[in-house]
Amino acid sequence: MTSWFIQGTNCNRAIDGDIVAVQLLPENQWTLPEKKVCLRDVEDMELDSADFDAEEETDEEVPKAKRAKLTLIPTAKVVGIMKRNWRPYCGILMRSQLKSARRHLFCPSDRLIPRIRIETEQADILESQRIVVSIDQWPRDSKYPLGHYVRALGKIGDQEIENEVLLLEHDIPHAPFSDAVLECLPGENWKPDLQPPRVDLRHLTICSVDPLGCTDIDDALHCR
Repeated sequence: MTSWFIQGTNCNRAIDGDIVAVQLLPENQWTLPEKKVCLRDVEDMELDSADFDAEEETDEEVPKAKRAKLTLIPTAKVVGIMKRNWRPYCGILMRSQLKSARRHLFCPSDRLIPRIRIETEQADILESQRIVVSIDQWPRDSKYPLGHYVRALGKIGDQEIENEVLLLEHDIPHAPFSDAVLECLPGENWKPDLQPPRVDLRHLTICSVDPLGCTDIDDALHCR
């Protein structure tokens, strides 16, 4: 499978996960990923400015002559979005510097997702919390997609909240089991039937080999 490099405005408002149509650019427009990656998340912006300036002084750009000798990557641009695959995103609120502002930027935890502009009057409360936001649209004349606030998860830095963010971002079901499911479980004093030909292998290290997304985990493997 051939990989094509797409960056910046060439993404044409496409978001990671979208199904898109792309056009390969002429070879004289092929490029390379930048050596220096800009930090995007708000937490990273709290780096000491002196250290950041020192890094900029030592991290020189690749000279054009040397860059020309490097192997360029086939570069393309998005010419159409066939299907949107938007989902709710977890992240933090980047409050506007204007005191009376209702529009603020939302910074997703997933760095492949651009910042999202939302409107809310709860900035005082939400700026210290992990929140969930959904995208509504991305107009052609807007630098950011437009979305809306869905719900708050809890305080930034709280271990349980950060764990929930990871579960939500990776689409891992973690809701409590219903009463109907719990009624299917055996009693607390239940013990397995180990009569022959069944063998107790609980002392061995055994790994599940069921495919990704499987909900009926019943295949396992042990090697020795």
